[in-house]
Amino acid sequence: MSFKTLSIIPDLTNSIFSDRFNKIDKLFSHLTGNIPVNTIPKYNIKKINNDFKLTISLPRWKKEELKINIIDNKLNISGIKKKIKKKKNSKWIQKNILKNNFSINFNILKNSIIKDAKFSKGLLTIKIKNKPPVKEEPKEIHINSKK
Repeated sequence: MSFKTLSIIPDLTNSIFSDRFNKIDKLFSHLTGNIPVNTIPKYNIKKINNDFKLTISLPRWKKEELKINIIDNKLNISGIKKKIKKKKNSKWIQKNILKNNFSINFNILKNSIIKDAKFSKGLLTIKIKNKPPVKEEPKEIHINSKK
C-alpha cells in the first residue's frame, strides 16, 4: 500500500520549489554549458514487436521549426524557435510559458530506418523500423605466392 503526501497549500509550495529548482538548474547549465533539464521535451517510447514508436510532446511548436536527422546511429530531433517581433507598447509582467531551443538524441540500431514522422496537435510521432541485422558471410582472401 502506498501513500501520497498532500500539502496544505500545494500551489504555493510547488511553485516555490519548482522556481528555485529552475533557477539553480539555469545557473548550473550556464556554468557547465549543458542544456537545462526543464527545456528537454517530454517523450514516450513504445515497443511494438521489433519496431519503436517515439512520441514527443512539443506544444506551441510549428512543423517548420522542427528538424529530424540521423547521424552515426543517433536520431537527433531539434527545435529552433523563430524570432517574434516585439510590439512597441507591450511589456511582459510575468512570463512562465517558455519556448526554448532544444536538441535531443536517441541511440538507434545500425539497421533502423524512419518509417514515418508526423506532427499533429503538438505531438511529434516517429515510427522506427528495425531491420534484422545482415549476417555477414566470411570472405575468402586469396594468397598469392611470391616468385
